[in-house]
Amino acid sequence: MSSPLAKDVSLSPKQAQWVRENPVIRVGLYSDDTPPLEIFRNGKPDGFSYDYLVAIATNLGLRVEARKYNSLAEELDAACRGEIDVIMNLMITAERTKCLAFTQAYIQTPAALTARIDDERPTANAHLTGLRVAVERDFYTNEGVRERYPNAIPLEAKNTLDALRMVSRGRADVYLGNPYLINALLRKHDIHGLGLIQQNEIPLAKLHYGVPNSKEPLAGAIDAAMAAMPDAQSQAIKQRWLPVLPWTAGEQPSLTPSEAAALEHTLKLGFVTNFPPLSFTDPKGEPTGLAAEYLRRFRDAGAKFELVKAKDLGDIKDKLRKGEIDAVIGMPLGTPTPSDSWIFSKPFLTVADVIVTREGSYSVRDIHDLGEGRIALSDPDRLGPLVLAQAPSARFVLAHNVYEGLSLVSSGQADAYIGNLAVVDRLVQEHYTGSLHLAAPASINDEFTFAARPQYASAVAVFDRMRSMMSQRERASLRGAWMGVEYRSGIDWRVALRWLLPICLALLAAALVAAIGYRHLRREVEERRRVEKRLAKVTDNLPAVVYQLRRTPDGTFSFPFIAGDVPSMFGATADAAMRDERYLFSLVHPDDQVLLEQALEIASISLDNLAIDFRVKSSEGWRWIRSRGRLHQSDRGMLLWSGFWIDVTEARAQSEALVAAKAEAERAAAAKAEFLATMSHEIRTPMSGVLGMLEVLAHTGLDGEQQRVVKTMEDSAQMLRQIIDDILDFSKIEAGALTLEATPIHMRDVIDNVQQMLSAQAADKQLRITNTIDARVAATHLADGIRLRQILFNLLSNAIKFTEHGGVTILLTVLDENDADQSLRLSVIDTGVGISDEQKERLFRPFSQAEISTQRQYGGTGLGLSICQRLVDLMGGDIQLNSAPHQGTRVDVTLNLPVCIAGAAADHSASNDRVLGDSRTAKVDWSGLRVLVAEDHPTNQTLMKWRMSQLNVACDVVADGATALEALRTTPYDLVITDCHMPVMDGYGFARERRREEATASMPRLPIIALTASAVSGESELCRESGMDDFLVKPVNLVELQEAMARWLPSKEARQSAVAHKVDDADTVSGTAWQSLLQRFGSIALVEEIVDSLVPAMHDDIAGLRKAATSDEASAVHERLHRIAGAVDSIGEEDLAEHAKDLMHAIERDGMTEYAEAIDDFLRAADGYVRQLEAPDTSVAPSNA
Repeated sequence: MSSPLAKDVSLSPKQAQWVRENPVIRVGLYSDDTPPLEIFRNGKPDGFSYDYLVAIATNLGLRVEARKYNSLAEELDAACRGEIDVIMNLMITAERTKCLAFTQAYIQTPAALTARIDDERPTANAHLTGLRVAVERDFYTNEGVRERYPNAIPLEAKNTLDALRMVSRGRADVYLGNPYLINALLRKHDIHGLGLIQQNEIPLAKLHYGVPNSKEPLAGAIDAAMAAMPDAQSQAIKQRWLPVLPWTAGEQPSLTPSEAAALEHTLKLGFVTNFPPLSFTDPKGEPTGLAAEYLRRFRDAGAKFELVKAKDLGDIKDKLRKGEIDAVIGMPLGTPTPSDSWIFSKPFLTVADVIVTREGSYSVRDIHDLGEGRIALSDPDRLGPLVLAQAPSARFVLAHNVYEGLSLVSSGQADAYIGNLAVVDRLVQEHYTGSLHLAAPASINDEFTFAARPQYASAVAVFDRMRSMMSQRERASLRGAWMGVEYRSGIDWRVALRWLLPICLALLAAALVAAIGYRHLRREVEERRRVEKRLAKVTDNLPAVVYQLRRTPDGTFSFPFIAGDVPSMFGATADAAMRDERYLFSLVHPDDQVLLEQALEIASISLDNLAIDFRVKSSEGWRWIRSRGRLHQSDRGMLLWSGFWIDVTEARAQSEALVAAKAEAERAAAAKAEFLATMSHEIRTPMSGVLGMLEVLAHTGLDGEQQRVVKTMEDSAQMLRQIIDDILDFSKIEAGALTLEATPIHMRDVIDNVQQMLSAQAADKQLRITNTIDARVAATHLADGIRLRQILFNLLSNAIKFTEHGGVTILLTVLDENDADQSLRLSVIDTGVGISDEQKERLFRPFSQAEISTQRQYGGTGLGLSICQRLVDLMGGDIQLNSAPHQGTRVDVTLNLPVCIAGAAADHSASNDRVLGDSRTAKVDWSGLRVLVAEDHPTNQTLMKWRMSQLNVACDVVADGATALEALRTTPYDLVITDCHMPVMDGYGFARERRREEATASMPRLPIIALTASAVSGESELCRESGMDDFLVKPVNLVELQEAMARWLPSKEARQSAVAHKVDDADTVSGTAWQSLLQRFGSIALVEEIVDSLVPAMHDDIAGLRKAATSDEASAVHERLHRIAGAVDSIGEEDLAEHAKDLMHAIERDGMTEYAEAIDDFLRAADGYVRQLEAPDTSVAPSNA
């Protein structure tokens, strides 16, 4: 079967053959609507792209068959397999060209900036700096946003509708995309408060039809059919599907209280559904037309209404009389209303009324010529008096609506109909061509308004203000889109002669005047030429080129005027550029030519100014040119821009160098911060072991000299830790990564807490610390308590460090206050060595101290005061230092802190008191609870076991996250403490998998505390995101660990008692096994606990192994050997563990038959080891006793 080929489409032989052999083309569509381009209506495909393709196919003599797919990916796959012939709405990408050929673009659209209409930031912030931009994965705008707005924050959306909802709900600030799709989705899904703010400089999106490469002739045939399609046909399709876009600058009328209150009421709004193009409904019953466009803007301004549909104006009047409506959109000014009390807005549309008569009837110039004729009126109450004023003898024929009025004239029951030009013209063209015509103007205008009952006068005022705030361009665009009419009538020669005679006389007089003025004109022309020569001399020496660029309605560009030093900028003359604009365009860099064309197209479509930078080839190489043009004339489709070109090559180079330097500086700063964080992590890990072992050692039986040595070592390690913390804090502040967290705090508690922490240090130097707190200081303030303690701790420790005699005083004074906040001054005053004015200048510099001898004598990094100053700056405060040599030092910190209402802070305060107070002063009895520790480092494993024993908590230790998960599946635990960085499975993976298992099995949430030596920025956030509940940074001491555990383990306050740090004396110690355990773990108490748990387990496993061996149960033998090997390996008994493992592997490989004797040997060895544990050798004593 072949298809008839349309005669007016010129095809190549190959294309014509393909069309003849394939009468049906199969087009793919996918289920997600992309209105107005591609939609499903009542289960059938529709939309601009589909409608356009059907028109193309019809012109080619083809039929279209649609196939539906679930996604674009499925549709592309089907096309590549040859299952379908055409895909719609595609942009060209390199990946798609592998199996698809593309037609010419059939539509191109600008990227539209969409935002909330009450948000002024997108219009005020041209670079979108700091704004959240919703972008869609794999859409052309995604890459454009990242390239053109590097300082914006892109947020990925699933699709266009998801992106619009993100902006509507405040999860994003702006969206850039196809304006037609945006406009349609906003209407379809009833999303209010968003608007198309403005067109964007991201390049235009060009949409193509895609055809499988194997069917490439079809692509050429579609191109030929598009080129041959009549303009009227393509324009009709565009007018049907592509509405006028409601661009807005985001400005909405500000409402008075009474207006806002009036808009809160939902108006019953009358809307005529059969009065196109002013007001009517689409096939879905949705309101459309010019009145509907104004209604949408009225709703965006805050109005609420419920549409009450009416057939015609007569139906509206009936509903007015019955009180069924509160307001009407599109009511002509002067329409009689009940009690004549309704309020009318200013007209939003004025259209002339015309006289419609039958073709061939008598000539009519105006209403007077109707004489005693029968005039059909559909609005006699308003128009009747106006018609009688011009034709007193006229007789009226009542018509219920315009359709009935035209029918009365066509059937001869009336001589003429008077009605609205826009409505009448369309109906005459569609239904009465050849029988009725528009005879003459009626000298009456219909002024359409928004009218409302008197109690809603404020709503009318808001409508007027909304209309006045619309730009003239927007109002004209709306009117042009909906009210385009053509006025036609026949020629009345009597009237023509009556007008032509005086016109001829006037022309004769004009000719005489022209002859007299000709000489004056020649003189003016000569003067103009002289002025132009002078202007040329001036412009040739300007550092810029000025131009006029003209665009004709058919899209042709030309330069009517160019002046300036064109040769030095372009290497061409102005005359050559004005003769052929394509010659000037050919000098533009190939990469910039497309951008330049798109900029011109956008400016032409949007009737906007021109702004673009591009490169041109000159004698000196490629130069950057900046073009700026202002649109100052738009007449009959002709556009004219007046502008200038300037050379910005040097400025561009400077800007690029500045950007590169900034990027390099940022990379260097990031590398420095990462280096500091990584090195700090590497130092913290071994230091955690050092501090932990010192903590264990301090709790063993040491003599006085040994205790002094351990104390010195611990002080040095703590100093090293403080140095690392200072470096980390400083690097965070430098990188801007340190943030403050304001919580309710008690200033008195902060001072007491820091004073108590440093009291031992002061007592060692026999110094006295006192504090004085102003009675007016509020009970609770809102501030970052941790950083405030850090500031006071640094200042107080410095004061103690540099004071040898006397004491240190802390003062807290109220400088000023009101109901909301207090201005406080926190002072630290010492009687120390003091410093000179010259030394004070260096104190707040990082890594600086008063002098080199100070660092030798007192140590430190010189970061403390620098960190204090920057923290105070972050809090919006001020820090001052006053000192003199040998007279002591005073440091004053001034802060303005909000006062926190006691009730609002009660819960937080109670919680803090419980954690920071009770956990330090009383040890909770956690017997009966069990903790799982995941830690890969052996030293840290031993330390955690010891710390748990000191806290009287039963614990198990595993070496990775995977093992921890297995342990949780077999043993109930109350808390997990996990290292973040471990082999096999790290702490993050463990936490995520545990949370997944809890959710799947509906298990209660198990508390997880993270333990890490990493100081990389964002570590704590990563822990929270993976499902952990708390976060500890190594090295951790016993008090910090107890505080963290107290936040998550259930408290037994009735059984609280102090946990004494004791070392058990052992009267007897077992032999080699005991000595090995003691050397490994260092605490007899810990060894006893291990033995008490290990011996019964070993007895059970040995008995089970013996029984399994007797019964030749290989699997049971393997299981018992595995249990024994794991138990003894965990406490360092490597020989016995290796013996068990070798036996396991041999039996697994060769079976049990050959290894009965070997099993007996192993049983004897295991029995011997257990006997050593059970029968202690009293000759062995602990090495630290």
